[in-house]
Amino acid sequence: MTAGGLNAAGETLLFNFSTSSPSVMKLPSCTFAHTLPVLLAADLFDWLQVLAGFDDWMIQEPHKVATFFGCIGKDKFGKILKEKAEEANVDAHYYEQSEEPTGTCAACITGDNRSLVANLAAANCYKKEKHLDLEENWDLVEKAQVYYIA
Repeated sequence: MTAGGLNAAGETLLFNFSTSSPSVMKLPSCTFAHTLPVLLAADLFDWLQVLAGFDDWMIQEPHKVATFFGCIGKDKFGKILKEKAEEANVDAHYYEQSEEPTGTCAACITGDNRSLVANLAAANCYKKEKHLDLEENWDLVEKAQVYYIA
């Protein structure tokens, strides 16, 4: 173990321990979603499912109803985030980098109380000029009718 609770592979021990349990739910999360409320546990994932469900009700078939931009690492948590966003019909566009791992957040929920332990990691590595400013991404920004920036 190295300083900061990391193992030799640079992974945070809390998240390695918690994700190895079959009873742990793996939900997409990020600072944006915490505010939307990475709506986490009863937050981004629920919000994404509400959007997907509303869309299913409106047009009776899955359709991408929201576009999301963010930064992830090239790791297992980045893979999980991409899979969950796809399942929720979110048009996710990630800036993938190797500097930092994908950010993680552990939630302890007891009754109406919740405690979060966040590791922003890759969220701090987003490069607007290398991702958002790309023509194909900026076109999506220009088509949007509602913006949420966090």
